[in-house]
Amino acid sequence: MAPSLQKLFAGDPLARMVRRIGPNDQDEMEILGGLTMESSHADASTVDGGPFAVFDVPSGLETGFTHYLDGAQKARLAMYYGLVPISVAHTSAAILERDGRALKPPVDYRSDFAFFVPTVAPIGDRLHDVLPVRVVPVDEDATSAQMHEAVMSQIGHVREDQEDDLARSFEDGVLLVDGGIGKALGSERDARSLVGLIKSHRRQYFRSADRVEKILGMRPGQRTSLFYRERDEPQGHMVASFYLKLHEQTTGSPLFGLVRIEVPPTDRMIARADEIAGWLMTERAPSSKPDARHDRLLYPIRLVEQHLKARQPSEAAVQALIGV
Repeated sequence: MAPSLQKLFAGDPLARMVRRIGPNDQDEMEILGGLTMESSHADASTVDGGPFAVFDVPSGLETGFTHYLDGAQKARLAMYYGLVPISVAHTSAAILERDGRALKPPVDYRSDFAFFVPTVAPIGDRLHDVLPVRVVPVDEDATSAQMHEAVMSQIGHVREDQEDDLARSFEDGVLLVDGGIGKALGSERDARSLVGLIKSHRRQYFRSADRVEKILGMRPGQRTSLFYRERDEPQGHMVASFYLKLHEQTTGSPLFGLVRIEVPPTDRMIARADEIAGWLMTERAPSSKPDARHDRLLYPIRLVEQHLKARQPSEAAVQALIGV
């Protein structure tokens, strides 16, 4: 059995283990910028070159999605070495296939369980006795908070790479991906049937008051015109995209029930926008309640997420690994 961190660093005055994070430790776990919305400098170009408009989506369609892809991560602060925070994280991704109203267990599954260590902590070799180590580049003068932010960002990238790897290998059927599909495309003429569902709106592709009014004024079962999400380094190849309203409530966030959909920018997938939007409206039932994201989290994606969480190491196992 591998030694715990507590035993591995016994007698080292710089090493300090961390017990399970509680509500009073939120400052240790805060990821800065999570609520910042990055606005485009101008309205995104529509696919057909026409005006930006809102359309009713066909109702009563049977879903055409055959497979669903999601990823999950479980990360926690494991220890400090001096002022350097070191985290342990389990990341995973899987594709589940539809089988009537249920989903089959995944044929393909990706996972990783490792320590994430900033470069300024020269202890990676010692940690290898417990788990694999992923080194996270940070500046020499980075603060503890900045190092932790870099670690959490790297953990997210590992999970995203697992998801993209699975999506790139998908061939037969229609795959609904929880997230963007730009990095999964082999090219902008990729002929596969991939659909991305983006639940967050940290990037927005509308600037003018007219587009803001149209998007926020949509009713459930309405979508916008398709527009191009241009190619960029973080998101990969260019895609065609549209906003879709899944649910509505009269109080709270103006973005309640609003999702952004991505498809490959091929003539075939662009022509299927209404059909795809109709499938997504059908996927609202059953509801994902009581999940707080039920207005944007479709039930099959929630099932994939639950499958992945069931395969994560338990908190007791992580505590035993740390030794506190």
